[in-house]
Amino acid sequence: MHPYVLLALERAPSVFERLMRLIGEEGWDARRHEDRFTPREVVEHLADWEPIFRSRVNQILASPGLKIEVFDESERATTLAYESWKVEESLLRFRAERETTMVLLKGLTEADLARPFVHPDFPDRAFTVERHVTMLVAHEAYHVEQLIEYLV
Repeated sequence: MHPYVLLALERAPSVFERLMRLIGEEGWDARRHEDRFTPREVVEHLADWEPIFRSRVNQILASPGLKIEVFDESERATTLAYESWKVEESLLRFRAERETTMVLLKGLTEADLARPFVHPDFPDRAFTVERHVTMLVAHEAYHVEQLIEYLV
């Protein structure tokens, strides 16, 4: 795995902490787009999904070729009431969860990274643990772009 992928993942909690400070508490619940999370919901989403990501990696390592379970992110946000979570607590939880994820990722071998799995949303594409990890970086870049919109 490219070292920049690990570096991006390791630094992500600090990036989101800074963005939320810059947006300020008064902007945490603003909704710029009906179909996208508010800044508060973004942070809650990241904290909530980190253990899901890690669980998927562990499941794939244990059962290569596994078809992973997918979740409806919007439904999960509603069910878990992301809008009521405390941003500061979620940022701390995201940081702690990411530290646990980094221990897992840094311990993976090339063979582990090459383990395949099936993603139900993309059944015709080849997925590996490494691609799953890279997708996490892209997912976070999507949310960074989203939060930057609240700064302009």
